[in-house]
Amino acid sequence: MYQTAIDNFTKAGEMDANQVAVWDSLGEAYSGLASSQTGDERNKSYDQAVEAYKKSLKAIPDQGPTDPWGAARSTEAAKPDASKTAKSKGKTTETRTTATKPQ
Repeated sequence: MYQTAIDNFTKAGEMDANQVAVWDSLGEAYSGLASSQTGDERNKSYDQAVEAYKKSLKAIPDQGPTDPWGAARSTEAAKPDASKTAKSKGKTTETRTTATKPQ
C-alpha cells in the first residue's frame, strides 16, 4: 500500500515539483512505510520522508501576509528553513455538536 503511494507521489513530483501537497504526502507515505520496517530499511525510509518534507517546505510560495493555509504572518517574515523545521506527526481534530430544538 505505502509503496504504491510512494510510486504515485514520486511521479507526481516529477510532473510538478512545486506542489506542496505532493511532497507532504510523499513524506507521509515514507513515514508510514518506515513504521512497518526495522533496522536500516526503517532509517532509510525515515530519511526519505525528511527529504520529501524539506521539498514540501521549499515549495511553499511567498504570498505576502498569508501562507497557503491562511495563517497570518508578517510580510517581513521569511519562509521556514527546511533544515530546521520538523514536521509534527501529532494532529488534533475538533468536534463540534449543535443542539437542535425539538419540533
